[in-house]
Amino acid sequence: MWDVVTRDYSKWMTAEDVVNNVKRYARNGSIITFHDSLKSIEKLKTALPQAIEWLMEQGYEFKTFE
Repeated sequence: MWDVVTRDYSKWMTAEDVVNNVKRYARNGSIITFHDSLKSIEKLKTALPQAIEWLMEQGYEFKTFE
C-alpha cells in the first residue's frame, strides 16, 4: 500500500507544495501516489518530473511490483 500521498488533487496545493511533500515524506521503500485526474493534471505535469529528478538525485530507485 502507498505511504506518501502527494495531495496533488488539492486546489490549495501548488506544484511546489506537491514536490515538497515528496521530499518531506519519502523514505526507503515508499510508494508515492500521484493522481491523473482533472483536479491534479496541471500540477502533475510540473511536480512529477521534479519529484522524480529529486528522488534520483537522492539515490532512490524505481521498481515495479505486482
